[in-house]
Amino acid sequence: MIHILRQPLERFALTKSEVSALRHLSERALTISELAATLGKSTSLASQMTRSLQGKGFVQTQRKGMSTLASIAQNNHAQALIDLIKNEPDVPWEEVLTYSAMNLLFERFEHLDFNERSRSTRWRATRNLAAHGMLSDPSRVASNGRLAHFLDAYWDYVARAFALEVLPTDAAIIWSRGYRILFRVGRARKLPSRFLKTAISALPSFGVQLVSEEEYYFYAKGIDSLSLEDVIIHTLLVDPTSQTFATYAIIAILKNSHKVDFQSLMQKAGEYGIESYVGSIKRYIDSKGGDRSWPLPPWDELKEQALDYGVGL
Repeated sequence: MIHILRQPLERFALTKSEVSALRHLSERALTISELAATLGKSTSLASQMTRSLQGKGFVQTQRKGMSTLASIAQNNHAQALIDLIKNEPDVPWEEVLTYSAMNLLFERFEHLDFNERSRSTRWRATRNLAAHGMLSDPSRVASNGRLAHFLDAYWDYVARAFALEVLPTDAAIIWSRGYRILFRVGRARKLPSRFLKTAISALPSFGVQLVSEEEYYFYAKGIDSLSLEDVIIHTLLVDPTSQTFATYAIIAILKNSHKVDFQSLMQKAGEYGIESYVGSIKRYIDSKGGDRSWPLPPWDELKEQALDYGVGL
């Protein structure tokens, strides 16, 4: 699974001083000197902090005479955090949104697995959140829409920033979440082995020969192979509204019916947020097209195309 804010993403973690700076900047734009005086820091430290926040997409700067003026950036995650701070000013966000605490909050809202986190670090973070009522009152966390919105927006920003660093310059991102990225490039491109062919580009390995002007790849830190279930899910993710891609995925399932593990397929679909889509495909196949919803093809059309791949229905 994904481990956010670990190398190389740890630079996106917020420090207490940075959250404090954002709290002050949420009230008005400040010069670096004013920010330093407000925080009780040296000008050099305030300047360094501003550059750090600028690199994380929270702050923007502009020249004001001989000074540099810092203000809140227009990025979604920056605006979401400021909205959170302004509407809940009494919450000590400097304590809550620390490195390890943010990990736990991401875990709550994004259902991620942080088993690699040390017990002591998890314990300190949990104690920290509990001390501020974030865990002792579960309803407060679950119902905090502003906090959830900020985490979701920042998660998306971090994921895409990471993707831009590791992908080929001409890659078009289809889906990303942390270290997992589904993307496409022109067919003529030859990529390093860390990028795994997937979706319709990998279906020929499972008996479904297709030709496309584009190649589809998947990247995930520490992953060096993909299962048939992965390839099927990625085919659906290319365009969840496309009857064409739905047909390719269904033919792959039918062609490899003895290999497909629907329990695993449903589990992976849940991780990618398309569990209901895959569930509808299962019902469609079981009912031989009787239970059909868009974008699944009419059963007669599927039967005709399936024959081209040696699949009789």
